[in-house]
Amino acid sequence: MSILHLNIDEFGYIPIRPNVENTNIALESGEIIALIGASGSGKTTLLKLAAGLLELDKGKLNHNFNRQAYLFQETRLLPWKSCLDNITLSLMPTKININLATQYAKQMGLTEEDLVKYPSELSGGMRQRVALARAFIIQPDLLFLDEPFSALDFTLRAEMQQLLLSQMHESNMAILMVTHDLNEAILMADEILVLGGDPVHIVKSILVTQPRNERDPEFVFFETQKLMQMPEVVASFVIRDE
Repeated sequence: MSILHLNIDEFGYIPIRPNVENTNIALESGEIIALIGASGSGKTTLLKLAAGLLELDKGKLNHNFNRQAYLFQETRLLPWKSCLDNITLSLMPTKININLATQYAKQMGLTEEDLVKYPSELSGGMRQRVALARAFIIQPDLLFLDEPFSALDFTLRAEMQQLLLSQMHESNMAILMVTHDLNEAILMADEILVLGGDPVHIVKSILVTQPRNERDPEFVFFETQKLMQMPEVVASFVIRDE
């Protein structure tokens, strides 16, 4: 079983001043961990540290996954390239496999007609499907999500969540995700880490033990209500004055 372990006791990342401490994350294959907290609390910083996109000053990051992918808040598609070319960017510098790209595009709900279009010709939801296909074409076993569905409407966001969970079920990948959406955290995650800021630290760990395929809308609603009543969760979403 593959595992990612990020351990920061104090002052783990110092761009200007110490801003991460008392953080221990252990993520195994087939698991989803969600990071929640107020805007500016450092969720994305922690995600980038775990992905190796930022360098640790102190602390340890270890994992034995083979391939990782990262989905940003923006789709980050190249506007001068077609959808097909954007998807196959992930395969460079290895040999580009058009058939494989088409396969993953169709799994994401894209058609062959969509593949020849440019990002400006697609809706926000369709661009997000291209970004998902670009991530999945490398067949990652570790995926980092930085609120990629936050700009989508409720119906489309739900569809993207199910596409993601379907891919995860097939590949047993591990996911570390940032979200502001408590419903999304309850729906998807095995563990929810509530973050406090200045410096970033884990305030509370919440386990969601209900099997993911049994988390119907009623379960998600009531569990989200419970989450919103936890003092640690309420405090973590308070926006503090500078």
